[in-house]
Order: sequence, then structure tokens, then C-alpha cells
Amino acid sequence: MEAAKLIALILSVTRVSESARILGAIPTPSYSHQVLFQPLWRELSLRGHQVTVLTTNPINDPTLTNLTEIDLSSSFKILDDKLLEIINSSQNVLKVMQLTIKTFHDVNDFQLQHPEVRSLIDDEDQHFDLLIVEYILSPMFYFSKRFRCPYIGLLPLDSSNINYRSFGHPAAHPTLYPDMLMGIHGETSLLERVQLILFELFMVCIAPMVRGWEQEMAWNHFRDTTPVETIRAEISLLFVNSDPVLHYNRPLLPSVISIGGTLARIPTKPLEKNVREFLDGASQGFVYFSLGSNVKSKDIPARSMDVILATFRRLPYKVLWKYELSDLPNLPTNVFISQWVSQMEVLGHRNIKTFITHGGVHSMQEAIFSRVPMVGMPFFVDQPFNVKKMTHLGVALSVDYKTMTVEELESSILEVIDNPRYRNRIEELADLAEDQPTTGLERAMWWTEYVLRHKGAPHFRSPYLDIPWYQYYLVDVFGTVFLGVSFGIFVTVKIVSVSLRYIFGKSSKITKI
Repeated sequence: MEAAKLIALILSVTRVSESARILGAIPTPSYSHQVLFQPLWRELSLRGHQVTVLTTNPINDPTLTNLTEIDLSSSFKILDDKLLEIINSSQNVLKVMQLTIKTFHDVNDFQLQHPEVRSLIDDEDQHFDLLIVEYILSPMFYFSKRFRCPYIGLLPLDSSNINYRSFGHPAAHPTLYPDMLMGIHGETSLLERVQLILFELFMVCIAPMVRGWEQEMAWNHFRDTTPVETIRAEISLLFVNSDPVLHYNRPLLPSVISIGGTLARIPTKPLEKNVREFLDGASQGFVYFSLGSNVKSKDIPARSMDVILATFRRLPYKVLWKYELSDLPNLPTNVFISQWVSQMEVLGHRNIKTFITHGGVHSMQEAIFSRVPMVGMPFFVDQPFNVKKMTHLGVALSVDYKTMTVEELESSILEVIDNPRYRNRIEELADLAEDQPTTGLERAMWWTEYVLRHKGAPHFRSPYLDIPWYQYYLVDVFGTVFLGVSFGIFVTVKIVSVSLRYIFGKSSKITKI
């Protein structure tokens, strides 16, 4: 009888996790943000879950019959219209933050007005057992209130300190773990620490404004008045695309699951015939140059473009360049341009020598797992930080696209290719990063179904969220001690003062007598 009960319990738990209805929401109109989590949607649907995803880059795979995608690609235009301004402001971190937050606000507002999204919100018969949402701006989090379900946050890169603090994570020290947007890594100078503190204060100061926008959107689209701070703190788990080998080695709460750089490592599309033939024919080796999906090579400043073309012309290697247009004037004969390439296939090619990259976290992870040393050419947001991290680890060199010369770029490329220490070091780093008991996808799947089985994970809630700030920072304790010591000193001084007056007063009377 006991065995039968146990089997029945196991079967009931299995049914809960296998038949769940899951809503996914990745609002950022960026291919790199979307592609990282596509294996998660694919695997969840293959396990029998009914998955609906709000995405700007649908998989469009008809064999995934359990996967429904709401195409939000029309929101790309909002980001594209602002991207150049954000990139050109990269030296002013505060302006970048203001522009980025406002742009993402506009993107979220636009997406929540999409007819299919409105239909999802307004349908009284619609329900979901779990929300999996990109943990950046908060409006999409309100789907968890609308459907009365727990939610899991996703981050395509390591979290910012302000994000960690929003759900009670204590490992958000501003100088021990500098915010990646500041581009500061390694040992910090006094001036850098001052800059980091000022940036943290700036983030704290603009938080009420941002939360106000988010609160307004929550009311406009969900008719929900739940405070943003409350809903951010109700997160069950956070999946972070980080790895202690490649990112900060920081202590994490049980509610933070590191999915490393292995979530998106799935079989990729084969190279196009003309690209494959070009690479196969590169008997001396080839250099791969790509600026990712957000930064466009066609938008590089004219001076920088001239430096790049002149440098490639001087290289003794062929160059594969991911370039958005079909034609590029004055293209050197050793350079092949392609509007799209299967990056993992290129990085895994036997003839590759080095990868010139913008420093996006996914590109750098793919280069490490493919064991290809890099030359970093960062532009904005987290890219300067990522490149500094890779140079610190000894697997890359860095150039500034605004000031680089032909000689500097050429020497950096040849140094990374000719000096074996870069290749040897990236082999060591890849071995460390890959030596894990499970892949990022396996961890994400297990913990997703854990939340489904237990209908959330409130037992992982940080106690930080339930005490006032003055208790967390021991202000009340230090204040009490300070007052106690001050009172003790005051009483002691008073006693001594009165005693001295009494003694000297009495002595004076005796003298007069």
C-alpha cells in the first residue's frame, strides 16, 4: 500500500511538471538576447509543456507543436532608431543609462500594446502555471500577477548590482564587484572607487523615476497597482548567464542559478557553400571579424573603417567579415564579406587564427569554448568591461575603435596569432569553464520544473527583503553603541568635573582658613 501511494505521488508530480502551461517573455529587440534562450523554449516544449513566448526573433520551427510564438519583431525599429545615439554616447555612462532606460521603456510600452499581447492579457479564460521573463525592466513581470503564477527571471549576461539588490542579494558591493557598465575591472584606484560609488548613487537616485514609469505602465496595461519593488522581490529564481571562471567569483543566493555559457551550445546551421569554400581555402589561416547583432559594421566611423580596411590589406591571412551590406567599396582581395554566418561553425573551423570581436558576452563565451584567442574592439554598454576581463585573463588584446591606428591594429592581431601564450591560455580557460557536472540548459530545465513542482520558491526569499535598511547596515546597532558610549563618557566627564570642583572648592576653603 505504501509503495502504491509513493508511485501515485511520483506520477502526480510528474504530471504537474510535464503538462504545465508556461509563458515566456523576452522583450529586448536583440538577436543575442533572444537566441540564448531559444534552447530553453525548445526543450520545454519537447518535454510536453505548452509554451507561449513573446519574442522579437521567433524560432519558427513547425515541428515544435507545443510552442506558440508571438512575433514582436516590429519593436526592433524603436531600438535601431536610438542605437547609434547610445553608441556615440559611450564615453558618458550616465547618458547611456538614461538613453537605454528610456528606450527600453518605449519598447515595453509598444510591445504591451501589440494586438496578440493585448488578447493574452484580456482573455479571462487564459491561464499559465509559470512566467519566465527577462529580468530587466519590470512591466512584463506583471504577467505573473495577471495569471497568478510564480515567475523566473532570465538575464543574458551577469546581473547589475541594482538588479541583485532588488530581490535581496547581498553580494552587490559597488567596488568589490564594479558594475559592468562602468567598464572597470581588476584592481581599482581611489579615483575609480569614487567613480563607482558616484555611479551607484546615480542609480539609486534615478530608481524612483524608472519605477514611476514602470508603475504607470503596469496600471495602463494590467490595471495593477502592486508596487514595482514588491513584484521584483517576488521572483522565484533568477537564471544568470554567468560563470565564476569567466565573470565575477561572487557568492550567490540559492535563488540565483548560474547557467554559464553553455545554454546556447546546440547544433548550428552549416556554413553556406561560398563561405565554407573560402575558409577551407585559407591554407595559411583566416581572421574572423564580427561586431555582433547590435553594432553594425556599416555604421563604423569613416576613419575607423579606413584603418580596418588598410590593416586587413596588410595581413598575410584571409579575413571573413560579417558585414550587413552586400557590397563594400575598396574591399581588399583577401577579405570576404557575408551578411550572415553561423558563428559557432566559423569559430570551430580548423583554419581560424583569431576572432576580432566587439566584446559581446555571448561572442566571447563562444570564442572561449571554441578555444579561439581574441582581439577586442568594444563599443558600448558591457562590452568594454568584457574585453578588459578577457585581457586580464590573458586570452585577448584590446584596441579602441575611435583612436586605433593601422600599426596598432595589425600588431595586436599578429601578436595574438603568433604568440602561443594566448592560445595556450584560452585552452586552459576553456577546460576550466567546461568542467561542470551539468550544462547550463540542464540546470535551467531542472530548476524550471522545480518551481513548477512546488508552485514557486518562496523558501528561497532573501531575509534582506524583510528588514529595514538601517538594520541591514547595522545603523541602529552602531547608533545605540555610539549613544551608549557617548552617554558613558558624558557621565564620566560630569562625575570627574563635579569631583574636581568639590575637591578644589574644599581645598580653597581650607586655604582661606
